[in-house]
Amino acid sequence: VIGWSLARVAAAMVDSIETDPAGRTSEDTDLALFAGTMLPTLTEVIERLCPPEDVVLLTRLTPQSLYYTEPGYLDQKLVIVEERCGSQEADYSIRVLQSRKKLIAAAPVKDPQTGNLRTKLFTVEARAAFIEATTAGSVNHENATRCFELAMDESKEQTERIHQRMSLLRTERGLKLRQDADALARRHWNAQRLLEALPVVIPFADKLSFPSAWLRTRRDYARFLNLIEVSAFLHQHQRERQGSAVVASMADYKVAYGLAAEVLAETLSDLRKPRREALERVRGLSTKGDGTVSRREIREALALPDSTVRRWLNDLVELEYLTQA
Repeated sequence: VIGWSLARVAAAMVDSIETDPAGRTSEDTDLALFAGTMLPTLTEVIERLCPPEDVVLLTRLTPQSLYYTEPGYLDQKLVIVEERCGSQEADYSIRVLQSRKKLIAAAPVKDPQTGNLRTKLFTVEARAAFIEATTAGSVNHENATRCFELAMDESKEQTERIHQRMSLLRTERGLKLRQDADALARRHWNAQRLLEALPVVIPFADKLSFPSAWLRTRRDYARFLNLIEVSAFLHQHQRERQGSAVVASMADYKVAYGLAAEVLAETLSDLRKPRREALERVRGLSTKGDGTVSRREIREALALPDSTVRRWLNDLVELEYLTQA
């Protein structure tokens, strides 16, 4: 589940049309995009903005399920898994498909004529994107290096914005926004259907620098370049061409940098933002006494439920930022 601000950025990435012919303000457009349900997650918003023929919604993936899909079923599709607990068994096949764009399974099958077992190869080729949501503090490390991890905004201000939105959608204006949502979604669908499968070149790629202290930045840098390519691809009708290729501009770099500063920067730290902030609060509490702090004191200071506080403290103890008395 993702915070509102990141969702607005994601929605803006999808929309390559700069003006609204109906004269709506950007705030109205953003609100309408979020008007499909009373409390949508980012996955629901992205699903709503993508053409239905390009989305595969699943609630569970078994370890072998991806190996036996019909040819072309997953190719160039956005695969949304409702919750991560429904895809954990398929972690290996998901990351291999992301890296190699291909899955090959060797399985024994019975020959219908002789009755003897023989080995048959099942091959699935697909260029697919995966989205899944979870309340867990982290995901499988091997999978994490192949995806973008976006953290939920758990601040008081975010909760207030959610409450305001829930109230708004029960007003007359909210009814109008819900009616506008379908038209806005169709507009996004048609804009994406106009996109051609074209390669992208980044003329300034050799001028870029990226942190290199951590081994995982090899993949993080590739993802940063992917962000530039995606922005250029979405704006292909506004970008210059070099033969059949779309030429990325500095505007695409600006989009990628803005996203990477918030998302990829988190990969360079052991602690994600919510836990870093919690650790600072705990350190502040420890200076007021003998250096020890109870879980109750932490829970009251953070104004969070006990289940969340327990999970965060376990992570901080495991990473040796805190010691348990």
